[in-house]
Amino acid sequence: MVSGAFLLIGKGEEKMNKLKYLTDAAMTTAIAIAILLISHVTGLEIEELFPFLIPIPVALYTMRYGFVKGLIPMIAISSLSLAHNPLHGLFFVLSGNLIGLLYGLSLYKTKKQGVHITIAVLGSVVINVLTMLVFSQLLYGYSIYDEISSVLQALFERLPQLNNETKIMVEAISKGLVPSIIAIMSLLEGVLFHYVTLLLSKRIFQHETEQFSFQKIRFPFAVNIVFCMMSILVFGSMMFYQQFPSWLRTLWEILLNIIIILSLVYLLISLVYFSQLARKKNKMWIYLLACLFIVLFPLHVINGVVQSFISYHKEKDLNKKEN
Repeated sequence: MVSGAFLLIGKGEEKMNKLKYLTDAAMTTAIAIAILLISHVTGLEIEELFPFLIPIPVALYTMRYGFVKGLIPMIAISSLSLAHNPLHGLFFVLSGNLIGLLYGLSLYKTKKQGVHITIAVLGSVVINVLTMLVFSQLLYGYSIYDEISSVLQALFERLPQLNNETKIMVEAISKGLVPSIIAIMSLLEGVLFHYVTLLLSKRIFQHETEQFSFQKIRFPFAVNIVFCMMSILVFGSMMFYQQFPSWLRTLWEILLNIIIILSLVYLLISLVYFSQLARKKNKMWIYLLACLFIVLFPLHVINGVVQSFISYHKEKDLNKKEN
């Protein structure tokens, strides 16, 4: 009788747990669909203006219940969206929910924020590449390269003093920067998604993760040297771009994209430096001023490179003292 009673209690708890995760799945689906309906009715286009919001419901649910159960709201939300608007559902909702599922799994499995940020950013990169370069061309006939040409043509009409060679060079370089544009968009979307989801997970579910300090971000000495050499080579040869053979133009554009993407990290290193300086001096206006003057991008990049070199030598001296 005692064993039977325990068996009944166990079955009752199992049913309660099943009812709970199914109820939460229904609520998650309802919240996500409500956001999409508000977007559709009001014409705000939330999923296009704020794509980092789409994966959040599935991410939070997967964080609590794991990958397998996380498939329930993901499939439900994606199916309803695809039924309403197949192309829109494919571009934004299904792709966003896939990121949410993988990100939620990382929260479920580990507390390391570095892993969470990496998944968020890499997921955004993959989705943006597919949507901007593949699906948009195949399904809509939209080309980001044609869009760049149209914008530049309108700009060139207002600048008649530019010669044809300069126009051709500007257009070619602008099209070559598409990978950097996608990388920057993905970085912003991924970081925003990460921090908003993390904030909600802490406030609603008291989910804790390891602290991630941007102060730890530094490039090795060799990377700093290579970055400086590439920058001198690329910007020093820009005037000869038109004379380059096609293979050298492609190589030049690849190097330029690498420089721009690395420059974003050096910008972050520079801002972290000014943040530390402001705290040390107890003058937050220093950091606010640095953020306001973010338009002076090259100066921030140079400062980021300098701080990376200084950090490398400090660590090297510290290791010598310890040995």
